[in-house]
Amino acid sequence: MLFILVSLFVLMPQASRAAGFPALTPVTVRPAVNAAVDNRSALLVLLDHPNPQVQLNALRSLRYSVGQTEFARLKVLSVMEDPRRARDVRYQAIKTLAWVAGYPDVQSRLMFYADHPQTAPDFKALHMKALYTRAAGDPRVRLFLMNRMATERDPVALSGAIWALGEASHYPDTAAVLMRAARFAPTPALQDAAMRSLSQGTGRPEVRAFIDAVILGRVPVSLEARQSAVRLSGTIPGTQRALAVLAANPRAIDPRLSDAEAARLSAVATQALAGDPRETAVYFHRAFYGYDPLDGE
Repeated sequence: MLFILVSLFVLMPQASRAAGFPALTPVTVRPAVNAAVDNRSALLVLLDHPNPQVQLNALRSLRYSVGQTEFARLKVLSVMEDPRRARDVRYQAIKTLAWVAGYPDVQSRLMFYADHPQTAPDFKALHMKALYTRAAGDPRVRLFLMNRMATERDPVALSGAIWALGEASHYPDTAAVLMRAARFAPTPALQDAAMRSLSQGTGRPEVRAFIDAVILGRVPVSLEARQSAVRLSGTIPGTQRALAVLAANPRAIDPRLSDAEAARLSAVATQALAGDPRETAVYFHRAFYGYDPLDGE
């Protein structure tokens, strides 16, 4: 509206202005696209600022425009690969590159470092997590992540592969791998991570049957994984009655529960009945309005 008013005054005939309207200096309005280019250019310059915190902030802001030019993409790649950069700066560069993981050059570098024996375990994990947007749509990425699950021995790095496969858990092979990890992964935390990553696969009958078996105690998993199975059940239509029973009397579902286990599962079932969509998205690392799953990683 302001642009229209300014234009009317600028274009107003001289006679009309002489009749009581103030004379205005002609205004040049720059298109919004030029402003976006200027913003991106300024952020790219800040990547070479001497203060690492400034670099980190610039990388966070660049995630919305890193895919607009090859130069921007390659610049962020160079930051990720520069060992002279602060550790948290390189970490953020990986997160920013997740937004352009579909580009072959980015994808190949993320996979290279995720598989490199000299990459630190937490960086390995994040390189794999940055591939999560491609896990569902690219069979090559999905196979790579499943292979990492089969061969990775470090729990931290392994958690990255499990997390990234969450977007592909509606595929039968991926769901099978994650269900096995929920049962046999070497730590309770990894079993829980595998259960959470099944959230996109709850439309599959074998995944629903597995979730039910875990909740009923027929399939032994860690208490953490069992709690996540209860939360998963809350995302499935038609489970509200069973969740209400579990919330009111957990031993009606499984008489073998200890007092502590019963109290915990009751609380989780009550929480699952709330059905808060944003809370559910954060818990199961799903994309949601204004929420990037990598924000919490």
